[in-house]
Amino acid sequence: MVESRNPLASFHRTYSERLAGLSGSEALPLHKFRLTWNAFARLLDLKYEDSFKCDTCGLQPPVVICDGTTIGLNKKLLEPIPDTERESSHHDHPVDNGTKHSDRVFIPNPKIRKLLLQYSSTTHPTEKPFSCEEYKTMIQLMKKNDHLHSLTRFIDLISDQGRNLIAPREFSPFLQDLSKNSPTSAILQLPEQSKAKQYIKEVIHGLDIFSSENQRKLEIIQQDAPVIFDFLSGYGRTAYGVPREVRHLLRDVLLRARNSYAFSNNRTEDNIDYPAPQEDPIACFPCLPKHRGKPVYSLDRTSDRHRRGEDACKKLSNKHPTLSPGIFTMHCMHGVCYGFQAMRQVESPEIPFNILTTRFTKAPEIVIYDNSCRLHQYCLNREPRYFMNTTFLVDRLHWKNHTGF
Repeated sequence: MVESRNPLASFHRTYSERLAGLSGSEALPLHKFRLTWNAFARLLDLKYEDSFKCDTCGLQPPVVICDGTTIGLNKKLLEPIPDTERESSHHDHPVDNGTKHSDRVFIPNPKIRKLLLQYSSTTHPTEKPFSCEEYKTMIQLMKKNDHLHSLTRFIDLISDQGRNLIAPREFSPFLQDLSKNSPTSAILQLPEQSKAKQYIKEVIHGLDIFSSENQRKLEIIQQDAPVIFDFLSGYGRTAYGVPREVRHLLRDVLLRARNSYAFSNNRTEDNIDYPAPQEDPIACFPCLPKHRGKPVYSLDRTSDRHRRGEDACKKLSNKHPTLSPGIFTMHCMHGVCYGFQAMRQVESPEIPFNILTTRFTKAPEIVIYDNSCRLHQYCLNREPRYFMNTTFLVDRLHWKNHTGF
């Protein structure tokens, strides 16, 4: 069975057919055969830790690839959720570490976002052109927000004081990114200590990034922050280096991105009380035992989660009347499985979030998941500081179906 990699039920069916054909006798029923096999497996001296660990990545892989499968189990075989790690004290005092969605997006006002998207979009003959009145309304609304003053001055610059009602093509992608209802940190996806972010800060303080001696720095920005590189390249080099309006806008973008990871209510990591860990009987992570329990977050108790952007990209699933939704797996970049967990409910960002926060002592550098749009929002709503240096990516196959980033 192990060598052929057949499921237990398939192996038992084949074994029963062969036994009946050879001797006419009946094999053990499936439920007894399962109990016998499990008892035999417990007697074997198997080092599961070695089988679920990559020799290159070690105990905690820096890059994880996770996804759910539709290999369902009989729901009756799944044990109920252990409630011992959610004590009453944690229900009475839920953890509130998350940041507000309105503080994470660059433009909180949906009307401004819509007008900026119209201004920066490539016009089409059948579309209504961006009018002068709409331009004036957009500028007036922007001036009411302090952190949008740099964006206002930049748009005035590239539009020649409103004479051009269509954004230059070289700046359209960057302005469209700013007009999205997504965290500003998702546009950059740069760890705090990355070289690219450091070089962008130098540009903000007046570095001439286009000079020959800074060519290597420009290449790193191009590689790690292509959105910023394209934006800088759109304006190019002037006699005075990068224009002041461009530098001030980059400054405000970085400041806004940093808001995604600020503790709410002046909390710090030292005063967060997490429950004790307890292993889930339907999960198997031999190299990743739980080091802490999962608390009750304040957002888990609210019904209007869309206020923090968790409905940006929904993943629709159908429930089966007798089978579980499937199994959630986690691999490293070399294809080694670090563990799996049977899903009691339909797949959601809560499953990878629980694995990453309770089994990893440090968040992975890169998380690749087909629903990273919602997972990123989910993490920022609950543990933003923990994922401060984590990059969330969607694989190329699923990218076209997502709108969250």
